[in-house]
Amino acid sequence: MVVFLGVALTLSLFGSGFLFFALESSKSQLSLLRKLNTDLNHEVTEYKAKNSQLWVELNKEKDLIEPGAKISWQDKQGDTNLGVVLDDYLLKDKPYVVVIRMKDNKTQGAPISIPFEKITIV
Repeated sequence: MVVFLGVALTLSLFGSGFLFFALESSKSQLSLLRKLNTDLNHEVTEYKAKNSQLWVELNKEKDLIEPGAKISWQDKQGDTNLGVVLDDYLLKDKPYVVVIRMKDNKTQGAPISIPFEKITIV
């Protein structure tokens, strides 16, 4: 009986030691996993920010012609008009330019839209 108790005590001590080292190992692994998770969250946040910045850059409106450019065009009567570009846009996949007419370096009337193919850059 004493031998049995001695063997049981020895086995329980070895088992306790094994469980202690396993617990310490799992604590260190858990600590490393938490640090890795924090680092990954930081990187994901950076990538999300960069991704949103790229989308903003990609979706920026591309001007067909720079605002402020001087242009000319012929009206329905065949007269040549001069103007300054304010903006451009697409309507039914056809580009248009918003222009303010100029005469003697002064603006004339309200802005008008002219099809892009009818203008000439001065």
